[in-house]
Amino acid sequence: MLFRSDPVAPDDPRPKLVPRLAGSVDSGSPIRLGSGRQVMSLMHADDVVAAIAVAARLPDGAFGEERMVTWSIDGAITTTVAEVVATFQRCASGRIDSSFDPARDRPREMSHGIGALGLPTLPGYAARRSLEDLVRSALDTTR
Repeated sequence: MLFRSDPVAPDDPRPKLVPRLAGSVDSGSPIRLGSGRQVMSLMHADDVVAAIAVAARLPDGAFGEERMVTWSIDGAITTTVAEVVATFQRCASGRIDSSFDPARDRPREMSHGIGALGLPTLPGYAARRSLEDLVRSALDTTR
């Protein structure tokens, strides 16, 4: 089993940061955020697909005596909300109206990257896409 944190589902009522930031470039809608200190683990879709391909090619016996092993496929981009916003600002030439307010932080928000769970990393896999790649891809989908 491959493990990714905070997957997005079609019925997820929470607005996601990356699409909100990308959409605000053209709409000019302001984005109001918490403190910006929240830690996020992000991964480009191309890297998720690559991880699945690596896992599918694992030889028989790669699981040892266990019937199922859980591997982490995170770690490519572990950053803060503030850094994601700053990267969007750079890539979009500063066209995002955003502000930070620690009073907006939500209780029990993820305060560490997925690496803190101590899961083993998928053997033979390394993510290749950077935060800038992810942001540029998100911006391209809104144009």
